[in-house]
Amino acid sequence: AFAKEMRAGAKPSYGDTASPADYVLDILAAKLVAGDPYVVAIMFHALLRQKRAPCLRVCQYNNRFLDKDLPADLRNHMHLNLELLYPTEEYFHKSGIEGTFNDSFAGECLMVCELKITLKDFMHIDTQVEKHRERAKPPVARGVSSTL
Repeated sequence: AFAKEMRAGAKPSYGDTASPADYVLDILAAKLVAGDPYVVAIMFHALLRQKRAPCLRVCQYNNRFLDKDLPADLRNHMHLNLELLYPTEEYFHKSGIEGTFNDSFAGECLMVCELKITLKDFMHIDTQVEKHRERAKPPVARGVSSTL
């Protein structure tokens, strides 16, 4: 839905400045590692429902676990883009956020961040593969001294 809004030019105007949601900020990224696929499913559905984290809204997701177009070794995570929303007044006061509530921002998207959800076993495999790649690199050739 978010990508369609961008293509259609239906995004809200913020004057001369870009909307905070115009860009996904890689610096705001997190990885959730679960030991059980059930936890992945529960986390995904909890984020979609917005009950436990009302200031996070899923704007795009790619479930690579089920993507048949990918090779099996790349079906190892779920990638989500989440809008971080300015809280409602009720949630603002409940949360203990410091500062003064600004009603004009309530419910507005402040930024979009990434969340990658994967399984512990996949993380272990990735770590082992990376260690193997490091060990398999050829040694760096050293120059022969010209003063011989």
